[in-house]
Amino acid sequence: MSRSFRICSTSDTHGHIFPVDYATGRAKACGLLNIAADVHALAAQPGPDGGPIPTIALDAGDTLQGTPYSQLFVGGDASSDDREATRGLPHPIATAFNAVGYRFVTLGNHDFNYGRKAIADYLDALDATCVCANVRDLTNRLPIVRHAFLDLPNGIRLGVTGIVTDWVNVWERPENLEDLVVTDAFQAAQDMNVFLRPRCDVSVCIYHGGYERDVNTGTVMSETTENRAWRIAHDLDFDVLISGHQHISMPGATINGTATVQTCATATEFAEMICTLEDDGSFHASSRLVPVGSRHEDEPYAKLLPYEERTERWLTRPVGTLTRPIPDQSHLEVAMHGSELAALFNAVQLEATGARISAASLTGVGVGSGLPAKVTASDVAQAYPFANTLAVLAVTPKALRAALERCAEYFDLDDQGRPCISTRFLKPKVEHYNYDYYAGLAYTFDLTRPAGSRVTRLTFSDGTPLPDGPIELCVNSYRASGTGGYEALADCPVVRTVDRSMQGLVAEFLARHSPWEPRIDGGPTIVAG
Repeated sequence: MSRSFRICSTSDTHGHIFPVDYATGRAKACGLLNIAADVHALAAQPGPDGGPIPTIALDAGDTLQGTPYSQLFVGGDASSDDREATRGLPHPIATAFNAVGYRFVTLGNHDFNYGRKAIADYLDALDATCVCANVRDLTNRLPIVRHAFLDLPNGIRLGVTGIVTDWVNVWERPENLEDLVVTDAFQAAQDMNVFLRPRCDVSVCIYHGGYERDVNTGTVMSETTENRAWRIAHDLDFDVLISGHQHISMPGATINGTATVQTCATATEFAEMICTLEDDGSFHASSRLVPVGSRHEDEPYAKLLPYEERTERWLTRPVGTLTRPIPDQSHLEVAMHGSELAALFNAVQLEATGARISAASLTGVGVGSGLPAKVTASDVAQAYPFANTLAVLAVTPKALRAALERCAEYFDLDDQGRPCISTRFLKPKVEHYNYDYYAGLAYTFDLTRPAGSRVTRLTFSDGTPLPDGPIELCVNSYRASGTGGYEALADCPVVRTVDRSMQGLVAEFLARHSPWEPRIDGGPTIVAG
C-alpha cells in the first residue's frame, strides 16, 4: 500500500510577518502569520487516498532581512523608546515561524547580514531544527546541524539536510562571518546525499540557491556557481529538493528523478508538495503554488502587534523634502536617459565617502518607485530596499571600462533596431539591480557593436581624460564583491568603507539638503544605429 505525506515549503520570506505591503501601507494577503493559518487549514485536508496525511513545513532561508520591521527589530535600528516598548516580547520573527509549525529550516545568504548574534537569537527562539550542512560554527554555539531524521506516523523515515549558497563568502562582510566557515555547497550536498540515502526512506535537501539551468530543457542560464540547484537535482540522488534564493515562482519539476519546487519572495505564496512512497520503494511527487490567503489567527498576531505598530509609526516619520516629486519611469527609459533617483543615490554616496566618482545600481528604480515631494522613511525604504553599506575602491581605467562594458550588456536591439532590455538581465532572474549609473563620468555605449566592446567614450564628466593610475570609486557593498558580472571590481583594492546602511544615509542626506532639487547626473549616451 502506498504511503503519502505533504510538504508545505517557503523561501525568501524576508521579514514579512504581518499582512501588510510596506510600500503602500495597505493590507495585503501575505506574511507568515497568514501562511500559518493557510498551512494549518491545509494540514487538516485529506490526502490522495481520502485520509489524513502527515504534513511538514520547511523553509529555505532569507528570513531575517528585508522589511522595515526586520531592520528595526532584528537589524538593530530601533530607537531606545521602541526597544523599551517591545522589551519582554517574544522574538519578532521566530515567533511567527513557530506559529506556522516549521520542522526544518536552513539559512539564506541574507540571514548573515545582521551578524552572528542576530542568527543566534533567531535560532535559539526557533522550534524548528536548522539544517545547514555547509555552515560550520567554530564555537559550536549555534544550534545548526548537518542533517536530521524524522519518523512520520505512517512509518516513512525522512532524512533532511540543508545547504546555503557558498557565495555568502563573496557577499558578506568578514565581521559577520567571524568563527563561521561556509564551505562548497555542492560538495556538502554530495556528502549528505551519500550519508542519508541508505539511512532513510525519503531524502530531502533544502537549498538556499536557485537553478543554473532551465528546469524543463536543461539549457544553461548561468555559468557561475552561485546557483546549483539543477546540478544537485540532476547529479545527486535526493528525492526532494526545495530551492530558493532566485525569488521565482516555479510550481514544480522533476529533474532526473528529483522533485523540486521554488516559491517567490516576500511570503506571498507557499508550495504544497504531495509525496508518495510506493510499496516497491519508488517515489513520486506532485506540487503546486498556493497564494497566501487573507486570514490570520488571533495569536501570535496580537502578541507581535506592538512590533508592527512601532514599525508603522517609524515609517510615517518625515525625513526631508524635494522641490518636486521624482516620477515613476520604466526601467528601459531611465537606463537610457538617466535617473533622478539613481543620481540622488550617487550624491549620497559621494558625500558620505568623498570619492571622485560613484556608481549606483538600478535599485528601486522603475515603475512604482519614484519619490514624492515630502519624503518619509517609508518612501526611502521603498526606493532603496536593501541594507547595503558602502565601499570605496581604487579602480584602474581598465577595471572601470570592464565594469561599464557589463552595464552596456543591459541593452540589446530588437528586430526594428530599437534598444530593449537584454535577456541577460531578465533570465533566469530579473536583475535590473545589476545595471549601474555612474556619476562623475561621461561615457557612450554603442549598441551596434558586440557586447564587450561597446564603450566608445570614457572621460570624467567635464571631459578630462582619465589618469593612468587608480581612481576612487564608491559602490555599494554588494557591487564591491564583484557580483553580477563585475569581477573586475572585486580585484580592486578597498580604500575605505562606510559601514552604515544606505537607507539611513539617504534619510540623513535629505534632512541636511532639503529641499533637494532632483536632477539627472550620470548615465550613458546611447548610440543605437
